[in-house]
Amino acid sequence: MNINAEEAVSMHVADLEATDPDKLMNEIDGRTLARTTGSVVLHTAGAHIDDFPMPFWQVFLNALIDPTIAALLIIVAGYGIITELSHPGAILPGVVGGLAAVLAIVSLANLPVNIAGALMILLAMVLFIADLKVPTHGILSVGGVFALLFGTAFLVNTGPIGLGVSPILSVAVTAGTLFFFTQFIRKVLAARHAPVFAGAESMLGAIGQAREELSPEGLVFVSGALWKAVAADGPIHAGSPVRVIGRQGLQLQVTAEDGALKEKEER
Repeated sequence: MNINAEEAVSMHVADLEATDPDKLMNEIDGRTLARTTGSVVLHTAGAHIDDFPMPFWQVFLNALIDPTIAALLIIVAGYGIITELSHPGAILPGVVGGLAAVLAIVSLANLPVNIAGALMILLAMVLFIADLKVPTHGILSVGGVFALLFGTAFLVNTGPIGLGVSPILSVAVTAGTLFFFTQFIRKVLAARHAPVFAGAESMLGAIGQAREELSPEGLVFVSGALWKAVAADGPIHAGSPVRVIGRQGLQLQVTAEDGALKEKEER
């Protein structure tokens, strides 16, 4: 059961409620404490308070010991490693992911980690990496999104006080991941159905110019480079426009293309 400060005082769970140290000193002034050596009366009204702030490293460590921060570090580490694996040599994503992974370990070492939640997040990352390597049309990514959602939700044993990973973070990360992989899969599918723009097929239909007489072999200038070519339909004079109709290794098969070069220049 969770109760607020006022309810704690009314239910005698707490003696008093103070909003600042000075008020606390005034509230406990005159109270008697029972000790083994006898009773002690507190005289704290107007007492001087010395403030000893935590060192920076303790402030930093205290910030790390937060379920939401731990989950965020794990996700950043996972995304950094995934990016490095999908783009070898990028360096920065790998460095950021590695640092986040180390900080996540420090954070989780001080939290009651739920092994099931951690394994779910690990499974999500594995599924995301697999979907980048295997053409599953997003099936693995969908599974990874659900694994990530449940993993972040169950990462820390909340116990009776209900402290755990922020639901807002879980939903936001899941939505962002779903959006990213949806766009990624759309681009992959579009690329697979797009016409080929590399290799021998990319030369078919290209317009060029005969640099010497083809009778039937000679040199032609196509796509910014000189190629050996063979005329498929009889000799072609030097300077005449040609069209590529085939390719065998490093030799093109061309035909005369009267007027094609002129049309290309007019465009």
